[in-house]
Amino acid sequence: MNHLQESRIIPCQPNVIIRTFQSGDEVAFHDLNESWILESFSMDDKDRLILGDPVGRVLKAGGEIFLIVWPEATLGCCALLPLENQSWELAKMAVAKEHRGCGIGRRLLHHVVEYAKETGAHKLSLKTSSLLQPAIYLYKSVGFQIVAQENSRLSRNARADVFMELIL
Repeated sequence: MNHLQESRIIPCQPNVIIRTFQSGDEVAFHDLNESWILESFSMDDKDRLILGDPVGRVLKAGGEIFLIVWPEATLGCCALLPLENQSWELAKMAVAKEHRGCGIGRRLLHHVVEYAKETGAHKLSLKTSSLLQPAIYLYKSVGFQIVAQENSRLSRNARADVFMELIL
């Protein structure tokens, strides 16, 4: 078993693990993301497509979805979407509101970065909103840097006005 398959214990949440998407995780992936999006924004067509069909839109497209789970609940999730030139887009990262501030997002993000490195990726890219300062702080804390949108491979949408990259 490699280190990506080991259980990841969160100090304030015993028995929490990070695992890949399984059949039946569609509802948790949808609900976690819809919840954070609707806190400050509205759902757009791309959100509806990905959240309505994560298997077809993420997994069958060559991506991956990770979930951080507790025996009683799914606490967070994150998707990796393939980009050209051995790169990934980090997308649809969400942590349940009642579990934020507990290190769950940080642990999930570290796991996803390690997974990307193990796949031989050279870069992780993401887009976020300047309204989401805790998320920006988290991304910066693991090495992501803000880049100009014109230097990013990612396109702007209604809520994305911050573009970040991590060179692996």
